[in-house]
Amino acid sequence: MKISAKNNLHINSSQFSQGDIFVVPVFKSNIKGAKGGMLPGADETSLKYLKKYEHELNGAITREVKRTDYKVLAGKRLNVPAGKCSLRISGLSHQALSLTGPSLDEWRRLGGDALRQALSLKSEHLVIDLSQVKGSISSQILQAIAEGLALGAYEFNQYRKATDKTKASLQVIIFGLNLSPAESRKVLDSARAISEATCFARDLVNLGPSDLVPADLVTHAKKIARASKGRVKVKIYDRRGLERLGAGGILGVGKGSDYPPYLIHLHYKGKTSAKKTKKKTIALVGKGVTFDSGGYSIKPAKSMEDMKCDMSGAAAVLGTMSYLTSLSGKEVLEHDVHVIVPTVENMLNGKSVKPGDVLKALNGKTMEVLNTDAEGRLILADALAYSERLKPDVVIDLATLTGACIVALGSDITGLFSTDEKLAHTLKDLGAKSGELFWELPIASDQYRGNISSLIADIKNTGDGGPGAIIGALFLKEFVPPDVDWAHLDIAGPAFVTKESDYIKKGGTGFGVRTLIAYLHSL
Repeated sequence: MKISAKNNLHINSSQFSQGDIFVVPVFKSNIKGAKGGMLPGADETSLKYLKKYEHELNGAITREVKRTDYKVLAGKRLNVPAGKCSLRISGLSHQALSLTGPSLDEWRRLGGDALRQALSLKSEHLVIDLSQVKGSISSQILQAIAEGLALGAYEFNQYRKATDKTKASLQVIIFGLNLSPAESRKVLDSARAISEATCFARDLVNLGPSDLVPADLVTHAKKIARASKGRVKVKIYDRRGLERLGAGGILGVGKGSDYPPYLIHLHYKGKTSAKKTKKKTIALVGKGVTFDSGGYSIKPAKSMEDMKCDMSGAAAVLGTMSYLTSLSGKEVLEHDVHVIVPTVENMLNGKSVKPGDVLKALNGKTMEVLNTDAEGRLILADALAYSERLKPDVVIDLATLTGACIVALGSDITGLFSTDEKLAHTLKDLGAKSGELFWELPIASDQYRGNISSLIADIKNTGDGGPGAIIGALFLKEFVPPDVDWAHLDIAGPAFVTKESDYIKKGGTGFGVRTLIAYLHSL
């Protein structure tokens, strides 16, 4: 698939016969009770612009609207036959015209939907008309659409016998934005880099669990470091190294597998800048359980089917680091970024950790294991404690931590816990713009900290029922470096999905990559 952006494209009968599908955004009117003329519910600006298409198509829009009883709503689309091709009207909210609220993702979805339509029609050309977009938001909209196209084109084909080559030959032309060729190229390159990082994370999650064991994550981390041309350093702690660290959580959970556990540490060295702003150190921690059987607290068979996704947090932070290695020149970040991945396979054998065992974490705290299926917090305890030696300003962890978070928020929204209100607000806002939704939940130490008090150890790894997502966050908080801004993202719901949306396929989603990239650029 080749994407190009042009300022102008003359629309006429000849052009229609060459392009298989044209996509035109139409905005819902913000005037209550607006009739919309030939297109019910449409904004006046959209109606005026569509008149040239209506004229070119000899009234086909009006006829199709009447036939289908179409009304303009965000996400509602209409195909209008246009000779040898098709005109696709794509409804957006009125806010999408000015990018107020969380409307940027509507453009990403427009791109994904347009690609799906082009592929279903076996199109050679996909033309997206953005002539109604004005002002400084043009570059943001172009990037969102390009991301939607690239992410929508993703397929995981490693295990398939044959693949469809249609996408490779598709020509996408986006026109009508008042951007110079250099500006357009910069935006499209940024969209490509972000999408590639997201799809890299998707690939890791979608691999079969026997094809992605802890040592394979180590291999991928080393490849990322090599690709950075010296800007990223990698340090790997194997079993002996973990013993020297005193990482009892990682070692304990990893005892049940034939595949040894590791702690991966990647360090991105930000460039030296003449600016007077303080250089920050950010630690990104990702849970890397490559397969979770539950251990002796074994999962039901149905619950094990998707447990290759229990390393989605690791995939997200590794994907983010892979993006950083693609930056060059002025784009190189001025801040240091550390990626920390504790990685294990949670399996059963005669050496597996047992309910009732006590493990000692890297910071010396002891953890009573009452449920071996609450293993993610045990390995994250070591990783969070390890981050203290890096003297970070901010620590963000991502983990498919609790089923309780899915019960609370469903499969589309991530639970966000934070010790800093500004950090929480920033992540929530950037997530909405990136198409990744967060909802802040309370840490509630005063109410629930007692749930993880142990009779024989400093802390226990499960509560006594109640709010499981909050209890998981409270457990992790015990290992966060003191006086450091921290956010915990429980991505159990959106990390792996079983239904498709406009630009998200079934399986691993790469959730978190786009928000983390946006956050690092916001510093």
